Amino acid sequence: MKTAGKIAKFAAVCASAIMLCGCAGKESQIIARTSYQDVDKPVRCNVELPPKPSFDKTTPSTAGDVAAYHEEVERLLLLCVGEKR
Repeated sequence: MKTAGKIAKFAAVCASAIMLCGCAGKESQIIARTSYQDVDKPVRCNVELPPKPSFDKTTPSTAGDVAAYHEEVERLLLLCVGEKR
């Protein structure tokens, strides 16, 4: 029984030595690189939106009202993030 324990210890020491020496001759390599990216942060904006106009398919002039509404909303929200147009 003592010889079985000695053999197991010897095998464990040999296996550890082989594992630790396996990569000793290689040059070190960079495994992962850190890359930084800009991340947009949500911004709280206290803007009162103008009333949304309704679109009527039979009256083409309502399309201009809707387009003007969208431009105004975009302008207001760009002011929240500090961009001017």
